[in-house]
Amino acid sequence: MKYWTLISAALKRKKTRTILTICSITVAFVLFGTLRSVAVAFTQEVDFSGDNRLIVMSKLSFVEPLPMSHYQRIQSVEGVDLVVHREWFGGTYIDTKNFFPKWPVNAEAWFDVYPEFIISEKEKLDFANTRAGMVAGKSLAEKYGWKVGDKIPIMGDIWQKEDGSILWEFDLVGIFTQVEGSGVYGGEDQVFINHNYFEEARMWGKGTVGNYIVKVKNKEENERIAQEIDKMFDNSSNETKTSTEAAFSKMFAEQVGDIGLIMNAILAAVFFTMLLVTGNTMSQA
Repeated sequence: MKYWTLISAALKRKKTRTILTICSITVAFVLFGTLRSVAVAFTQEVDFSGDNRLIVMSKLSFVEPLPMSHYQRIQSVEGVDLVVHREWFGGTYIDTKNFFPKWPVNAEAWFDVYPEFIISEKEKLDFANTRAGMVAGKSLAEKYGWKVGDKIPIMGDIWQKEDGSILWEFDLVGIFTQVEGSGVYGGEDQVFINHNYFEEARMWGKGTVGNYIVKVKNKEENERIAQEIDKMFDNSSNETKTSTEAAFSKMFAEQVGDIGLIMNAILAAVFFTMLLVTGNTMSQA
């Protein structure tokens, strides 16, 4: 008790200094909890559900396009069930703050490769048969008040139309939902665009796609099929790098940097500063 009396007296001697010291320690631990959560989220094993899907991208970079001529050759590999392709569209809906992924895809087979997305058969057919067709996730449609039949204007920031215009207008023909817990990138906060219209209307890049998604018949053959696809295009002008969807998603996240290392460095700086503040306070007590 005698020590507590001394400690209490010291703390009360300069109340402002004591309060500020306690606040600095509290903030440090709050930051620790928050930043560690962020670090763990970025460094843990990524699982985006598609254990039977492979991503085929350019060996040079994931932003380098691949020719559409790869499609038939990839489809011919033994063990491949279906092949689809996609392209990053970019673009702005009304305001730059309204960001969401927009993907031109081959509408005929997209939802067969991604059964985690649920859409009616009618809307699936409308998507494939509507020249400027678009389908949107339910969450996104609710956010912007979209309904089937609406025309959705997107201002292009990457892709320009052949007539020089950057205004793209799409017909919303369907709204899809996502199986709970499936974890596919983008979920219900993205749109898919009929690639046929995109290919026909764009000024440049015709005959290319961003990457291919390959649905395999047996996930146990992922490695063999990936190696066979890459070997097929070895020493060509468009070599490929094939990986599982989970590995691709993790690589995509890591493009922003080693988040775990950055968070740990910030935490070290925070606690070092806290030690200096606490030590300074103790020396003046």
